[in-house]
Amino acid sequence: MQLESGVGPQERFALDRAWADPVFGIRVSVPIAGRLRAMGLLDFGGFGLGSELSWQGEARLVWALGSRWSADLGYRHLAYDWKGGTDRLEQTMSGPFAAVTLAF
Repeated sequence: MQLESGVGPQERFALDRAWADPVFGIRVSVPIAGRLRAMGLLDFGGFGLGSELSWQGEARLVWALGSRWSADLGYRHLAYDWKGGTDRLEQTMSGPFAAVTLAF
């Protein structure tokens, strides 16, 4: 399967590549007040074993709606650099997010 961009410079991407990365990271949760807490996440992976390098950082506010439900608002940045033979894929994505979580 091939994807082509519709606007701007034309690039083709084959969706027949897959890889797995070892990933190491840290997650921190800090109570703020009552049912509100702040969370942060940072991880790194790849190390040339799957991709050359992958990393992501995330910050979020979590409001506990009950014992198992929560509502989250945050911002996430994800980047990776993959090389396979003569192919190379560098991608960065970032932006805000909202989520509702059920813990079980």
